[in-house]
Amino acid sequence: MSGVGPSAAGEDPTRFYRADIDGLRAIAVLAVVLFHLDPVKLTGGYAGVDIFFVISGFLIGGQIDAGLAAGRFSMASFYAKRIRRLYPALVVTVLITLAASVPLLFPTEVMRVGKAAVATMTYTSNFYFYQAADYFSEGDIRPLLHTWSLAVEEQFYLVFPVLLFALHRYAPRWKLPAVAGMVLVSLVYAGWLVEHDSDAAFFFSVTRFWEFGAGALLALARPRVLAPRVADGAAFAGLTAVGGSILLLSEVSPVPGPVALPLVLGSALVIHAGASSPIVAGRWLSLPPLVFVGRISYSLYLVHWPIVVLVRANYGPETPPLGLAAMFAGSLVAAWLLYRFVECPARRLSIARYRQQIFTFGAGSTALVAVLAVVLLSNGGLADKRERQSSRLIAYLDYDAQTRFRAGTCLINAEADKEDDAFDARHCVPPPVAGREQVLLIGDSYAAQYYQALHATFPRLQIAQVTATGCRPLLAAEGADRCVGLIRMGLKRLVRRRDFAAIILAGRWREEEVGRSCARFAI
Repeated sequence: MSGVGPSAAGEDPTRFYRADIDGLRAIAVLAVVLFHLDPVKLTGGYAGVDIFFVISGFLIGGQIDAGLAAGRFSMASFYAKRIRRLYPALVVTVLITLAASVPLLFPTEVMRVGKAAVATMTYTSNFYFYQAADYFSEGDIRPLLHTWSLAVEEQFYLVFPVLLFALHRYAPRWKLPAVAGMVLVSLVYAGWLVEHDSDAAFFFSVTRFWEFGAGALLALARPRVLAPRVADGAAFAGLTAVGGSILLLSEVSPVPGPVALPLVLGSALVIHAGASSPIVAGRWLSLPPLVFVGRISYSLYLVHWPIVVLVRANYGPETPPLGLAAMFAGSLVAAWLLYRFVECPARRLSIARYRQQIFTFGAGSTALVAVLAVVLLSNGGLADKRERQSSRLIAYLDYDAQTRFRAGTCLINAEADKEDDAFDARHCVPPPVAGREQVLLIGDSYAAQYYQALHATFPRLQIAQVTATGCRPLLAAEGADRCVGLIRMGLKRLVRRRDFAAIILAGRWREEEVGRSCARFAI
């Protein structure tokens, strides 16, 4: 393993670089990416974010505690480091996503992406997307949905450093019990909320605090390093729990409740066992391919979801294996570019020298995204004349079939036992008006769908609508009383008494019946 962990209890467990933790990061991000590419094959892959939360709690919690113990912890420097670490890659991803959305998405979808971009930059996207839950919906176009986890993490770090600082100064002996209490309360609340409002439990930060806290407890407790043989057994047990959770959890699992305990404890066990060197599991997790993916894991997490969403928005949700492979490879390349040319240069900036500029960058980049979002919203997602047809297609999302078919009055459905129970003859078959031709529209719901189009296209016509679900317009009509009587009335009584300019027969015709049905159309 690269880097040697502490050899005894009491030493800071986060002082040294550990390649095995990058390997664990790789498992986490690959689980998420593969889940998003094919959720059917890896139903619990979304739990990779929970692994990230444990790792984050361990590393950041340990660094805060070590800084407090050495008397060199600064709240301002801590948040400057968070901005330096997270903002550059995030800003680039959000800006490129906004730019790509304009030509690739409908205007209304672009406007929603603009709103999500502002929520992303202010780390409130978990609340924003909670309003449009659920996470597992495949129909919505939300290329920034995955940023909910970044919001949860930063909300935790608005609270946790203050808590540790207060405990260190005023009640150092209560540090571990207080953090353990926070973990317990968060876990119990998550277990309760997931049964009452699963979307809130999924997106809210309070229900995830126990996962960060589990990692932080491991760093704060500084347990003695395990003997290599024991550590190997612990690491394999932890990896089994992690792998089993990723394979067995699904979208209906009550995460982040107690069902996530094996995953969280397994992740913590792998981290603790990895402090022993050398161990077999540590060597496996330190393999160069895993370490590489682990190092670019943040960038890979950022870029993969916009790529998946925007590609599927234009080519359809059903992606062939070659397409999945292309999206995966494209995500890796984009992640490496983002890591190499954005993440790495930003990390080299000195906090002591550039702290003020870093805060200015954070505020300025947020303001820039907000301005761009306002431009998108005020200009209708940059819609133009060429997109009028697209706007009409979008309007179909609000299509009200019940109203347009005149269901319950002129289209009799299964809720009526007989046609007289619901059919409004005076409204649906109005009396003839001098100078206006009448057309009879008769049949099942397939006929009813034409009423609105006929009415809009031929406003001078009087349209008599006689329709009932499940009954085709045949003289020998078959079916429930509600439609048989209505169809017979239309074909016999109305046709004989009225001089219709045209009669439109429409229904759900069956191919095998067409031949023998032709003989039954005579009126």
